[in-house]
Amino acid sequence: SWMRVPGVQTAAKTGTSNVCARRTRDGNCSLHLPKDVWVMGYSPSLVVGIWIGNADSSPLHREATGLKVVAPLWQQFMIEAHGQIETVQSEFATTHQLQWVRVP
Repeated sequence: SWMRVPGVQTAAKTGTSNVCARRTRDGNCSLHLPKDVWVMGYSPSLVVGIWIGNADSSPLHREATGLKVVAPLWQQFMIEAHGQIETVQSEFATTHQLQWVRVP
């Protein structure tokens, strides 16, 4: 998965916003294209957000998504950045009041 960093717990959210690129005569959108793609993610040691889009708000390639385009960049940055941190905290801190539950 593009959202994993070996040896470090991470959490992240990707996103894609779309723009109407073509409308029918009655005004309905007949073609949605991605306008912005992004990921916000963190580890116990680092928080990183990456956004990709055009300054003029023109659409990106029709197959662009946060997972396909931005997540690989985020993962590469996180791996390299954690390699530069002298003391990496690999797990999120918890308290005795927090209970972990696996949801099927």
